[in-house]
Amino acid sequence: MISARSWHLDRRIPLGVIAVLICNILGGVWMASKYDSTLNDQGRRLTVVEQQTNNNAALFSTVSERLARIEGQLLYLVHTAKGDK
Repeated sequence: MISARSWHLDRRIPLGVIAVLICNILGGVWMASKYDSTLNDQGRRLTVVEQQTNNNAALFSTVSERLARIEGQLLYLVHTAKGDK
């Protein structure tokens, strides 16, 4: 059986050690919150990049349609200039 006497805080532990331990714990909590905010910021930035990518894809589709029409018109002009129909 374990006696209650074996579970105690020794008064010989210097206050400096306790202060350093508390500072380390607080530093770890602060670092974790910074990682969390960085992760949230990266998530927001990723959402913006995804939206820009979708917009660029729509613009690319429009440009490729216009380019196909211009190509068709150029082919028509080349064939009519040669006398082919």
